[in-house]
Amino acid sequence: MKFKFIGPDDWNLLSENKNTIERISSDKVSVVYLQLLDQFNSWNNLSWNNLIFGIHAVYGWMPTMIDVEALSSENINRNYILKLFNESRERYLLTEELELLARIFSKNRAVGLSKLLHFISPDRYMIWDSRVQSAYYQMTLPNYNYWSSTYAFNNDYILPVNDWLHDTTSVNELKIRNLNKYLSKVSRLRILEIVLFNSYKF
Repeated sequence: MKFKFIGPDDWNLLSENKNTIERISSDKVSVVYLQLLDQFNSWNNLSWNNLIFGIHAVYGWMPTMIDVEALSSENINRNYILKLFNESRERYLLTEELELLARIFSKNRAVGLSKLLHFISPDRYMIWDSRVQSAYYQMTLPNYNYWSSTYAFNNDYILPVNDWLHDTTSVNELKIRNLNKYLSKVSRLRILEIVLFNSYKF
């Protein structure tokens, strides 16, 4: 089933909303975000210990329960999992690869996985949570099982939004960067996601 989601012009309108601008201007979360990002960037080739440390740090920052049993299972191929996460810095993972990672790291939901992927590959993956989804689907949010799936995350969100960025003039990101000094060095995708996150309705 296809759902209606926003395009670059819609995003630009959201970025001009007074409430969205005020929230972004006063946001202090970006300080911690940059510290986490620096730590992930220091790991050139992810090890299993990096991954376990990283997932606890990210899920502590944006709380998500970790499936410790799945992480400690002897049936998972750690080398293959590390290969996928390292490759996510160079390519978009396939939906079936995302499904595998979600089963292990985020209880089959894309929301938790998106947080980890974003810090590993901030130029390729955006955070996908309920506030972002609400703005992205123009408040006509599909049912939970759909929007929390890796299929929706990849095919409705990641691939289309990255297509936007092929046109460097499609979104007015500079205006958002200038709202908050902590946004000067974040990825373009982070800028897009921040506007969506801060466009929620009270």
